[in-house]
Amino acid sequence: MKNLLYVIPDVHGRTFWREPVKKALSEGTEVVFLGDYLDPYRGDGVTAGDALKVFREILRLKAQNPSLVTLLLGNHDLGYLSPLMHSNRTDFKNYDRIRDLFLSNPSAFQLSKTLRILDNPFLITHAGVTQKWFDRNRYRVTDYKGGEDVWRFLLRLEVRLSSFFQGSDGEELFSALSQVSPYRGGKDPSGSMVWADADEVFADPVKLRPTGLLDKNRTLTQVFGHTRGLVRRSHGSCHCIDCGKVFTLNDRGVLLAPYLQGLVD
Repeated sequence: MKNLLYVIPDVHGRTFWREPVKKALSEGTEVVFLGDYLDPYRGDGVTAGDALKVFREILRLKAQNPSLVTLLLGNHDLGYLSPLMHSNRTDFKNYDRIRDLFLSNPSAFQLSKTLRILDNPFLITHAGVTQKWFDRNRYRVTDYKGGEDVWRFLLRLEVRLSSFFQGSDGEELFSALSQVSPYRGGKDPSGSMVWADADEVFADPVKLRPTGLLDKNRTLTQVFGHTRGLVRRSHGSCHCIDCGKVFTLNDRGVLLAPYLQGLVD
């Protein structure tokens, strides 16, 4: 079996990813960071200044390995790009500096990573995508009125993100991304792909909804972070890996945790 991806959950200034990523890049294997690079957890022994240095290190990795390093955006990252994206633990002392780092690297970031392994669809995001959030927003961020499937929707979101980095106000994009459900203390019917709690994704995972009728309700395999835990949490085809450890996704479509204290789950 061959590793197709190394998947790095929420960083928050920590360095648990360094050695695995070094190994991955030496092998020519792609690395996907799930976002939340800044705003360290209280009690982790990481300062805001440490987190800023680690973020710059990750940006250098992206610049040096543009085709091998994918940087997704999380809710904490988007908090530096729009006032709609409220986030706790924001580093106000370095706010302008951090915002400039995001805005000066417009092609470095994206919202999702999609792929197929043995013809099975995989979706990698910061927090996971629910059917309710998709249904509520799929026509709000696109002019397309046909049988919108999740692939087309995600592509449209990336177009909106690119337009924001090129100078548009991004209001429609951030209006959708800023939605927070009661699972996380919000008032929206569902949390967005950067705000959804793992439990709401487990309860209501988005379906593929392609144009082919046979696959109409096919469920995607999702990999995401955002909801912190000590180990990986899985339910059906959804996997939350926000546990401060690096995972691999191999060419059989199997998600492994070889860096979980030496154990493979």
